[in-house]
Amino acid sequence: FNLDQVTGVDGMWFKLCAGRGLTNATPRFNMDIPGADYAEDESKTEDIDMYGFIFVPYDDGQYSVHMNWARATNLIGFETADMMKYNYATMGIDANTLDMTSPATNYINPASTQQLDGSVAAFNPDGTLNNTVTTQALIPSASMAFAPTFKNFGDMELFTIMAKAEGLGDGINDFLDDTTVFASWAQSKTDPAAGMNMLGSNEKQTGNSTWLGVNIPCLLTDDGRIGIEWNKGSKYWRSVTYGEDTMAGSKIATRGTAWEIYYNKPLTKALTLNARYTKMDYDYTGSNSFFGEDGTPMTMAQAIAGGQDPVSEASDFRLSVSYRY
Repeated sequence: FNLDQVTGVDGMWFKLCAGRGLTNATPRFNMDIPGADYAEDESKTEDIDMYGFIFVPYDDGQYSVHMNWARATNLIGFETADMMKYNYATMGIDANTLDMTSPATNYINPASTQQLDGSVAAFNPDGTLNNTVTTQALIPSASMAFAPTFKNFGDMELFTIMAKAEGLGDGINDFLDDTTVFASWAQSKTDPAAGMNMLGSNEKQTGNSTWLGVNIPCLLTDDGRIGIEWNKGSKYWRSVTYGEDTMAGSKIATRGTAWEIYYNKPLTKALTLNARYTKMDYDYTGSNSFFGEDGTPMTMAQAIAGGQDPVSEASDFRLSVSYRY
């Protein structure tokens, strides 16, 4: 809806959006029924729908403000117990011998300790091998297979507001006229389904993210441009950015701090050179996980104490030439 002619405000418009992101078919990355991708299975997941709006309250061609609100329903994820059983199964340990009754006893149940070639493989509560008991090599087998399945963990709301300037001032100098800056603030809020721990919590959790960027002319080369961007995400921040912008994952999803610097240079009318470096420092785990307990935010110290090997930082360097035809 173009509202500028009604309100008299430059560039004001409003757009309604709705769509379906995932049906109740068997998920594409299904592990327990190989070859059944996309087959209808209402017991697996519910349809994931999203609806919302985009609103631009002002845009004069140089300065603009952009807003977006959306709600996504029936978001999927994994439960911790299922993920632990899967991890043990990949080591050749029968998931049926696991005692999952308490977070402190996620190890081989002494009452049904697995026998391997007449020997015993036992684990301590922290997941490490019990060296006081004779152990044998753990050999995976088809009978021990266990694969976690997606479950519906609830809904989520997303809100974003961004201000952008394509040129600073009016005719101050060519450099400022050709400079673009923007500042964006976003918020995510979970709404867990009954009895489910969405992002590891059965309560509504709010996360936020700040994104700042500047794109300027390169003074050393003709037509070249340099960009610098900064992102900061909170503990429960959750984006929906699976079209990832680095090989290490989405920098926009970072629960922590991300820096990026890039250089673009047209080589010909059809060829463009791009060089980019991105660095992500994670304050919490789960930045690129799904929406269940697998997305639980933990500090690096908490994750290590729990026997995990968390990724605390990641870097991505890219050099490319693009051809437009």
